[in-house]
Amino acid sequence: PLYARYGYYCGKVDMEKLSAGLQLFVGTHDFRSFCTGNEAESTIRSILSIDLDPLCRYDAFRISIKGPGFLRYMIRRIVGACIDVASSPYKTVFDLSSALEERDPRQNLHVAPALGLVLGSIAYEYDIQKEIWLQEDIVPKEQWV
Repeated sequence: PLYARYGYYCGKVDMEKLSAGLQLFVGTHDFRSFCTGNEAESTIRSILSIDLDPLCRYDAFRISIKGPGFLRYMIRRIVGACIDVASSPYKTVFDLSSALEERDPRQNLHVAPALGLVLGSIAYEYDIQKEIWLQEDIVPKEQWV
């Protein structure tokens, strides 16, 4: 009860299936199936990484998604659909792949509640580019600011 506001109880989940489902979304895709359908802008987005980390202290796990921008309900629909597949013996990762390829926002995908949804940080384009330069040793260490 102390953590109920900060998480989403989803019952028994096959962690391998969940991880495989989440990794399906890494990269640049048309996420029309995973948004509200009311977007006037392009629904093509990039997800840079998705991490699934165990939180043993709380008998829970954390899903961290990084990308340059997301659509309305995109993260909640991705996480909800992946948890739905990972908790069902009758659904497979192929169902997620099919949903992504169909590009239909009217699909009956499970939407995770906003409980536990947290914006961890924002990195502006300049910061992201600087981080890439530093990681790739493009800029000599003497010139780091």
